Amino acid sequence: MAKTLIGIVVGVALAYVGYGALLFTFQRDQQYHPSGSIAVPASSAERGVELVTLAVPDGEKIAAWYRAAEPGRPTILYLPGNGGSVADSHDRFEDLIDEGFGLLGVSYRGYPGSTGSPTQDGLFLDAEAGYDFLAENGVFAGDVIVYGWSLGSGVATHLASRRAIGALVLEAPFLSAEAIARMRYPMYPIRLLMKDPFRSDLVLADLTVPLVVVHGTEDRTIPFSHGREIVERYNGPKKLIEIKGGNHTDIWDRDGWEKVRAALVDLGALD
Repeated sequence: MAKTLIGIVVGVALAYVGYGALLFTFQRDQQYHPSGSIAVPASSAERGVELVTLAVPDGEKIAAWYRAAEPGRPTILYLPGNGGSVADSHDRFEDLIDEGFGLLGVSYRGYPGSTGSPTQDGLFLDAEAGYDFLAENGVFAGDVIVYGWSLGSGVATHLASRRAIGALVLEAPFLSAEAIARMRYPMYPIRLLMKDPFRSDLVLADLTVPLVVVHGTEDRTIPFSHGREIVERYNGPKKLIEIKGGNHTDIWDRDGWEKVRAALVDLGALD
């Protein structure tokens, strides 16, 4: 009996260590899922969208979709989630462009059209390169609205802590990627193991730019409680948009952008 019990304990311990080693080794493969194409479809090209290349100080070349704003309109610096391609958001982009907004949709390093491999610090640099591109093309800081979705919320929050912007929009955001990983793997010391924690919670208190958070109440990927707590912790002008019944991917289809635009107007960040 004792030998059997010891064998069970040893087996469980080996399984725990082995699975933990796999998680640690392949964590970035689980965190980032690039796929698809960077090509601009005809419907977007007809609206003036072009494919541009952002030069990042560390030598990477980052692809992005760009379209200049109409006179008097701001530019959306769009930072997507962890899956697919920035081209997957082309329907969103066309809605924005139809309203006269400028657009810069960034395809992170390692994603379609871009060199390198995705890492937290690398994505931060990619976003800053996008911001600098807009500045070089005559877009004033106050006319930049940074929009981050899902993983992009962590990139967007970091960018807002490093650059002057007009407003920050976070769709389905997390307090940190580390917190999401702890939720999924509560048996492991995630804080010690995670390479790319995206600790938005560490910079939120220092931001005062107008903030809009939009989050679905039925989000099973990043719980709605994260969006709510971000707003509760925030010290600047802010608005929480609760999309009842919304999940992680259908906010735009539930009039999310219309609600975000109205909130930006209420906060004085948009005419």
